[in-house]
Amino acid sequence: MATFETLPRFESNWLALTLEEQAMFRRVVLEAFEPDLAAPDRPFHPALRVRELAGCPGVFEVTWSNDGRATFSYGAERVPGQPHVIWRQIGGFATRSQAGRRGSPGIETGAGVGIAWQGPAREVQG
Repeated sequence: MATFETLPRFESNWLALTLEEQAMFRRVVLEAFEPDLAAPDRPFHPALRVRELAGCPGVFEVTWSNDGRATFSYGAERVPGQPHVIWRQIGGFATRSQAGRRGSPGIETGAGVGIAWQGPAREVQG
């Protein structure tokens, strides 16, 4: 099973999401993203639209709805043979109300610097 951590920018973005947006992200990670990570011999499912950000080598974007997206990069393995994902930023949702916000995403917190959303992305294979 993959390991995960979050950067401070992701944590800050997370608090701006509604409970529904947080639940959707968790569901996408557990039901689609993580299983695809576990199968390195095939690309991510096309519905996730995983792309490397143009001009940001090693930084990827995953989108799962019309306006749900997060950026991530890979870190050094913490469990031998298992990928380690560093969540950098999350957002892009149409609704950003204060109502319904709550706590942490429930994944390990790391340290580092987030990135700004960048221009056109290109497809990557897992």
